[in-house]
Amino acid sequence: MIKTEGLFSFYRSFGVTLLMNIPWNGIMIMTNETIKPLVCKEGDHSFFSFFICAGFSSFIASVLTIPFDNIKMRL
Repeated sequence: MIKTEGLFSFYRSFGVTLLMNIPWNGIMIMTNETIKPLVCKEGDHSFFSFFICAGFSSFIASVLTIPFDNIKMRL
């Protein structure tokens, strides 16, 4: 790849990856911290409740950042 396309070819989608990952992480953390108090009472957390909150938060973040992921894949 370096011979045919140059060193830049390894970093072509770096900017789009940042544009996807930064909002994804922000949305996921914000959603997770918002729904944790709704799912469990204070101090009554279990592995299962953390798993459910993280899974739901990741789902919401993924749905909202799908356009960025599609752009990244096309690059």
